[in-house]
Amino acid sequence: ESINIIKNNAELNDGSGEAYFNLIDSLKNIANCDTEEFKNLIDTNIDIDNIIDYVILETYTSNYDWIGHNLKVWQSDEYDTKWRFVVYDLDWTFNLDWTCRPKNFSFNRFLDSTYNPNIKFPFLFGKIISNKEFLTKYQLRSQELLNTTLSPKPVQQLLDSMAYFVSLGIDRQRAKYPECAKDWATSVDRMRQFAALRSRYLLEDYVERFNMLGLTALNISSNLQDNISVKINNSVMTDTTISGHYFKDFEQRIEILPRKGQKFLRWSPDSLGDNPVLVLRLDTLQDNLNITAIFEREEVEPE
Repeated sequence: ESINIIKNNAELNDGSGEAYFNLIDSLKNIANCDTEEFKNLIDTNIDIDNIIDYVILETYTSNYDWIGHNLKVWQSDEYDTKWRFVVYDLDWTFNLDWTCRPKNFSFNRFLDSTYNPNIKFPFLFGKIISNKEFLTKYQLRSQELLNTTLSPKPVQQLLDSMAYFVSLGIDRQRAKYPECAKDWATSVDRMRQFAALRSRYLLEDYVERFNMLGLTALNISSNLQDNISVKINNSVMTDTTISGHYFKDFEQRIEILPRKGQKFLRWSPDSLGDNPVLVLRLDTLQDNLNITAIFEREEVEPE
């Protein structure tokens, strides 16, 4: 009974939307977003981590039927005072229609929303990232997710696993409905193509939108040609080569995490030294940075 839910632009689904609409109205009168007053207003009323992840995911999927539609926000005074956003209805996404191609639906299109100036959400998020601290938080979280969870390999692996389970029921489905799922394999291929291109496109889109310094292609491998574990900023990744595209505007923290049988010696090139933790400012380095972790093998005692 305490839950307040708003759908789409301003449709009250349950409870009251007064606090949400009052928040947006109050933001219209704020010119300087880099004040403690503004930051406290947002922190009190919006779950900032939630809204950042929400925008990243919706824009990543190229959800063309979003913003004016397929938007849901909820709040409960019994939980806390903050509004949170819910992802749902993603059927018009992921290259399944001409409107949601890998290089369609840029961040600019979402934030500007000139096609419908009455939509409230882009205004809200635009105000939030007018604050330098919130903008940096959004850029760094985008960099993290687009190089890990939303990078091509894990997304394609997830698609393939889901497609496999769907394939097990296709013949049974077609036995009852012969015209069903004729093009489903083609649709899966289109989604895989989308996953291969989308994260890089969004990172480049952010560089253009925010007038950033650019991206560095970072590749980290091992002289042993084994799997290596590397922690880049907040994310641990394991593979034979760790690759991604990182903003030149920020320091990037890289930590090698030796696996069983690996003793870390140093980095190559030699100028990077032998500290297992690197802190690199990429704007001082080349656009393609290849780093090798130099190990020697250690004997591993049988368990």
